[in-house]
Amino acid sequence: MCIIKNHEKEKLKEYVYEMQKKYESFSDSTNKEANEVFRELVRQLILVATVFLSISIFAFNFKELNNIFNITNKYLLKSSWICLGISIIFGIIQFIIDYIFFAKWSKISANIVNKLSTEEFEDEYNCYEEIKKELKSNATKSSTTFVFLQISFLSIGMILLIIFMIRALLSL
Repeated sequence: MCIIKNHEKEKLKEYVYEMQKKYESFSDSTNKEANEVFRELVRQLILVATVFLSISIFAFNFKELNNIFNITNKYLLKSSWICLGISIIFGIIQFIIDYIFFAKWSKISANIVNKLSTEEFEDEYNCYEEIKKELKSNATKSSTTFVFLQISFLSIGMILLIIFMIRALLSL
């Protein structure tokens, strides 16, 4: 039978606690980085959709060109504009979802700090369990549904715009 002395138990407990803090810190930093990359992706997608929408509206909205295009080309062009516009709207919705998500986590953080500074806990374990319960009750990442919708509509809009340009060049 292996007998562990008290000072060895304390060293082991300190080591486990240090490792837990390191992994929690690592997890926080990777989550923060992933969220930042995700927000930047949404920004770039909005920019791309806005550029293509703006350029195509100015380039293909002349009356001289309008008379040359048949009904199918006009339908393709307007459909691409609608898809690009919807893509921009979904990007803005994703920004709102992310804002709500981060505001919620900011409030949770403030609540935890407030509990730690004002409440008396019976012991360290009880404090840890309270905090763990509060953290588990909330999602660790925001919804990505609207980003996928944004990407889908941007892709469809760009494909329709490319098809329109090819058809327009072939009809000239």
